[in-house]
Amino acid sequence: NNHYPEILNPRYIRFLKRAAPMHDIGKIVVPDAILKKPGRLTEEEFSQMPIPDAVTYISEEDDKALTGTLTEDYYINPYFGIQLNKAEGGTISSLFDEGTELALLSKTYLDGNCGIYIYDTTDDGNVYMSIAAAGTDEKGKTEEQLMEEKAAFEQSINESMEYEADCGVETLKVAGEDHPAYIEKYTDEETGKVSKYANLTFVKGDFVLHLSISGNPDNFDDLVALLEKY
Repeated sequence: NNHYPEILNPRYIRFLKRAAPMHDIGKIVVPDAILKKPGRLTEEEFSQMPIPDAVTYISEEDDKALTGTLTEDYYINPYFGIQLNKAEGGTISSLFDEGTELALLSKTYLDGNCGIYIYDTTDDGNVYMSIAAAGTDEKGKTEEQLMEEKAAFEQSINESMEYEADCGVETLKVAGEDHPAYIEKYTDEETGKVSKYANLTFVKGDFVLHLSISGNPDNFDDLVALLEKY
């Protein structure tokens, strides 16, 4: 129905198809009596639920620093020292909204469940930023190592789905500094539209910032320019 075309691009759909069978795989080790219990779990029952390695509980002070400041025009994160400006004609918003269940996660950072999302309604592209607890496979590694691993993983996915993509690790200047980034160019088989995608990962202490940028190659530099040092 052409809903959310800036998110549901061919690349996203390809990976969604690949990842879907892994949904809730952790439930395999949970007893049926707990999974199928109609009421609230006891503390003992809840303790048997698998908790991801990437969960970190943080103080209220750290929570404020990591959550940052969001206005109608920009998002500032003092912990990582980065500012994300709203694109012209776009909208900047947070996945957390006060009064919703997602807001409860602001004290517990889980990869993929927190961040700031900005999208451009003129179809130029989008920038997605998430802050999460660093996983055990991310801590202690350089940006170069993380991007090489990312490239190898993405390439294996592409090969398994017999998809040819122009991809690799390149240097991208973000907020005035050079950083290694996984870059991929892909083509919509139906429309022939070419898009460019970049992924960067910054690890600081126990936390990680994931940054994704995608859009028309002609406007890609404008999207990158939305990020500044703070």
